[in-house]
Amino acid sequence: MTDIPFTSLNHGIVADSKFEPCCPNIDLVERGRLLKLLDAAKERKLAVVVAPAGFGKSVLMGQWVRRHSTSDFCCAWLTLDPTENDVHQFLAYLVLAIAKTGVVLDDLENSARSGFSDASPEVVLVRVVAALRQQRKKVVLILEDYHRAECSTVNGVVTHLLRECDNRVAFFIDSRERPDLDIPQRVAAGEAIEISAEQLRLTQEETVEALSGVVNEPEAGSIYSQTEGWPVAVQLAAAQLRTHPSEPALEGFSDGLIASYLTAQILSSMEPEARELLLSLAFLERFNYELVDYVTQSNNSRTLIEQLSPLRALLISSEGGGEWMRLHHLFAEYLRELRNREDAQAVTETQLRASDWYREKGSLVEAVKYAAMAEDYEACTRLILDAGGLRVILTDGIGVLRNALRHLPDNALYKSFRLMLARAYLHCKHGEIMEARALLDAALAEHEFLTEQQDDGNFIENCDRLLAESMINIYGDQFGNNAEYSLLLEKYLSEDRLEPLDRGTVLCEMVVSHLAKGEFDNATGKLRDAFTSMRQSGSVLGLNYCYVHAAQIALCRGELEMATANVKHALQMAEENFGSDSGLKNLAQVLHCAVRIWQGVAGTEDLEILRKALSHTMEYDGWVEIYIVGSDALVLLAQQTQHTSVATTFIRELLVFAKRNSLYRLAFFAELQLELLHQDVSVSHGPAPDDPHYFRHRLAELRSQLLDPLNAAHAKKLLDNTDLGSSLLLEVQLRIDLAVILGSKSEMANAIKLARDQKAMGAFLANNQAHRLLRELREDYRQDEQELLSLQFIHEVLANAERLQPSTSLLSSREQEVLEKLLQGLSNKEIARGLQLTENTVKFHLKKVFTKLQVKRRTQAVAKARELGLIESSEENA
Repeated sequence: MTDIPFTSLNHGIVADSKFEPCCPNIDLVERGRLLKLLDAAKERKLAVVVAPAGFGKSVLMGQWVRRHSTSDFCCAWLTLDPTENDVHQFLAYLVLAIAKTGVVLDDLENSARSGFSDASPEVVLVRVVAALRQQRKKVVLILEDYHRAECSTVNGVVTHLLRECDNRVAFFIDSRERPDLDIPQRVAAGEAIEISAEQLRLTQEETVEALSGVVNEPEAGSIYSQTEGWPVAVQLAAAQLRTHPSEPALEGFSDGLIASYLTAQILSSMEPEARELLLSLAFLERFNYELVDYVTQSNNSRTLIEQLSPLRALLISSEGGGEWMRLHHLFAEYLRELRNREDAQAVTETQLRASDWYREKGSLVEAVKYAAMAEDYEACTRLILDAGGLRVILTDGIGVLRNALRHLPDNALYKSFRLMLARAYLHCKHGEIMEARALLDAALAEHEFLTEQQDDGNFIENCDRLLAESMINIYGDQFGNNAEYSLLLEKYLSEDRLEPLDRGTVLCEMVVSHLAKGEFDNATGKLRDAFTSMRQSGSVLGLNYCYVHAAQIALCRGELEMATANVKHALQMAEENFGSDSGLKNLAQVLHCAVRIWQGVAGTEDLEILRKALSHTMEYDGWVEIYIVGSDALVLLAQQTQHTSVATTFIRELLVFAKRNSLYRLAFFAELQLELLHQDVSVSHGPAPDDPHYFRHRLAELRSQLLDPLNAAHAKKLLDNTDLGSSLLLEVQLRIDLAVILGSKSEMANAIKLARDQKAMGAFLANNQAHRLLRELREDYRQDEQELLSLQFIHEVLANAERLQPSTSLLSSREQEVLEKLLQGLSNKEIARGLQLTENTVKFHLKKVFTKLQVKRRTQAVAKARELGLIESSEENA
């Protein structure tokens, strides 16, 4: 393995020179007048250097950075390539460049190394802005060769950063064309400086200085007249005069200086081996000695490259040391043109050898990119499939497969059944369920022989089909709809023919299917096997998903301590292995919030955390059961904190999402949630899903019936005769609803006994009408030593209810209790006995009640409490 410095991104090798100023071996001249302009631009928001190739844009930027290497500000450098026009890739490189300056980015840097494959660009930008604002030193972000990656999304990112970052951040951009960043308006507003090609031209004095020691001043003046101060032409003249001092400088300038000069003079004077080397280097975006030796099938590339010293002005080295280099862009362009004319086959061989080298280094994306440059799409296909095809997502992450596949044109991709399935799998991970299903159907239709044969000749294709379809089933919420798929799955599982990773993946689909039907014992059994398979396969991603499923099963059962343990482990794994914005972290975050909400320990601040996590899963990596668990918890917390409008807004968004993606079960559930929120009681929800086993929908429909005061007796009978599928939390919720409708302390007692061992307080906190019954039960239990556990649980529920009350709430929970006793006409002594307080404590609370209500007597307090609505109507009639 090479010991040359590189940065790993999406398992690709990226030379550190991407993040360092260009370092030509010769700087023609110090550009003092232009460096002063950049010094001034540092105090503004933007400096743009715009000129055609060869005007020294990058050299100027590099000079400025080196000039300020010890200054009290820091510079982040990023050289852009055409591949960076993908917003995730651009953001990943931008974050890595910023990280090299020492800006504290916490786990954002680690997430960038995964290519932000499943992160929301908006979330990343918010965190980048926050990190830059906290930086004490001025930060200058330098984007070299901006024209190579410019597109609307990249411009949008830069525009956002320009708008949101304060004056401690400045952008320096060099480009062959003026970027679409409202440059004239920014210049007019005094927040930007633009340096043009005319300003970049060398003056006569600068040209003379640049050629000092090569020619005398009159000859230098003549070259200035010929070149009109074009920096690259002056560079070439200097190179020519060093190698051919007796020949006229820049002969043929008027007929095309660079093409003529490079072809007729530099290459013609070279030894064949050195010439061949240069022509090969032109097709390598970056190179080191090891890569060049491999491509040229030699072991003397170091010697040959060092012999190119007369051309050192056109050989750009890494600023930070090491042995990564590149050719000057303009130089490489003409070399490529020449090579394509002379020997196109040699070009293909160079690119394919580069692909092989990157493959050996474990860099799938770079290997595929060079094979695609050679238009050898069969080689691209082999590389991706040899790496595992769609399994790359489970072993290396979404970004690796996405970046590899985007180098293939559609006509190449559709030739391969397995690549079509890989793209379908990728669609799932991007939340594009309809596209995934359509691509799977197309793959099965275009490769019918695979669906007709299940022998070993098509074993790997059938395994891919199982993985892709299982993922589509999970994300599309369609289980057991394809008989052929079900038979194939049963066959391979029963015969134990699947590799551990494949087996673990399809088992996870079965876990989700059992979860959806409330078959928790079956789900637990399948998950146990999935854990074993994922550990055997070594897939950290797969294992992380297993912990997510384990947390969800425990939550559905109401085993909150077990759910907490699993979700914390899932979160820790996601943070350590996949960065701050991975899909796994957001899945785990949804469950983490849900557990806290059902435990009754969440607060108002958790509303936004859960909403954001749910939105992320909807966009990137979620399935119906996750949406239902998360939205159910969101509604519960909104009711606990009296922010039901937040939940209503989100549920309506969820309903739109569900209908757009044909997730009929989720749409049905969202409509029921809207009805239960009492925000849209006229909502007309569609029929329940055909499968009667989806337990959540049975319970949601039952709950809507329980909330009908005219149907209380029938509702109790329904609840007592309904199979609740071992879902403790939902049964607690239903029992509370029934207790409130019936005004029944005995039903509330049943709910308490179900919930107290797991301290499942969430449903009690969400139902304000339940609190009166809880207070009445508390009085009963104070006289019964056998109910000490229930009494303690009620104490905790009511204490948390008080914590969640809006700060504008007039009376505390204890003061409310005293007021209610006062309404019953009890004396201080009787109130003290009923609440197990001392008489002096009752007097203290009464004094606070009188003060808050601004009254002096008991009768006045009762009247004022009625006026303010502090006394429930049922209590007034008591």
